[in-house]
Amino acid sequence: MSHPHAPALEAQGINKSYGTHEVLRGVDLRVEPGQILGLLGRNGAGKSTLITILCGLRQADSGSASICGHRPASAEAARSIGYAPQELGIYPDLSVAQNLAAFGELNGLTRRESASRAGEVMDLLGLTEKRGQRASHLSGGQQRRLHAGMAIMHRPRLVFMDEPTVGADVEARSQILGAVRQLAQDGAAIVYTSHYLAEFEEL
Repeated sequence: MSHPHAPALEAQGINKSYGTHEVLRGVDLRVEPGQILGLLGRNGAGKSTLITILCGLRQADSGSASICGHRPASAEAARSIGYAPQELGIYPDLSVAQNLAAFGELNGLTRRESASRAGEVMDLLGLTEKRGQRASHLSGGQQRRLHAGMAIMHRPRLVFMDEPTVGADVEARSQILGAVRQLAQDGAAIVYTSHYLAEFEEL
């Protein structure tokens, strides 16, 4: 059960080093529902490392974090998180609709709920006309949109999008940024990483 008055994300004093290489030093963050937090930095600045720590996929050396009032590695936090990493995680032999529905069911939706939600997500990301097309036959930008859509199938309260427009065309970038704005308007908290300043200006 999520704590109703807890921030979607709170982190204090996150530190992480690999050997003598300090990646994160004293990171403090707080993100409320409906807020978009942009993490801007060059490649290798530690953005992805921070996200994997906040998702409970990696341990910080020190510091603390909570997701909707729960520790990141807990089952309660996992249900609240949607995560679209930089690396594409789509099933190439499944259609767009099947990819989305499969992720919905993996995240606890019934088959009927997944089919309905897949329709909403395709509308949001401009993929409705591609619903029956195999993911391997999509353009790079369409694959990026599908990848982002899979992360939001279960209506997470906190969405991590780690450089979601890398390699995307202008249309895909516009669709993804529009979806991010809509998610925030609907009450989700968004953590969005990029090294494109123009994307943050648009958001």
